[in-house]
Amino acid sequence: MKKHYTTLILGLITLISSAQSYEFGIVYISNYDFKVVATPNFTSSGNTDVSDIGFTLMLPTGTNNIINETGLLGGRTWTVQEVEAATLSGAGGDGTKDAFLFNLAPGQTLFSHTSGEQIDLVSFEVSNTPTTGEISILL
Repeated sequence: MKKHYTTLILGLITLISSAQSYEFGIVYISNYDFKVVATPNFTSSGNTDVSDIGFTLMLPTGTNNIINETGLLGGRTWTVQEVEAATLSGAGGDGTKDAFLFNLAPGQTLFSHTSGEQIDLVSFEVSNTPTTGEISILL
């Protein structure tokens, strides 16, 4: 029985350590223009399916807004929905940040990529020229 548990544990560790994943980041372009990128830890030969993905950006509350979003992944259209700090406060937020939910609706896009190379997902502009604060991706 001990052999079975050891084999099972080694199998799970191997599976977890070889998991394929992406690291996401925000790249500054110029002025108030940014893009969100994904960096894979594996190489794909053209069989990676992107069919329904999304993420949330957090900005300081106020008149700032996300505008001019442009899909960079196969030219597909992203939707952006704002959830204001006041609404988030009711759900345990601290009332200082607005959330912007980005979503790429279902629809197949197959692409290839190389491990460690950035994949441009979407570009956007922050409106109303903010003077303070930072943008972050919600974990």
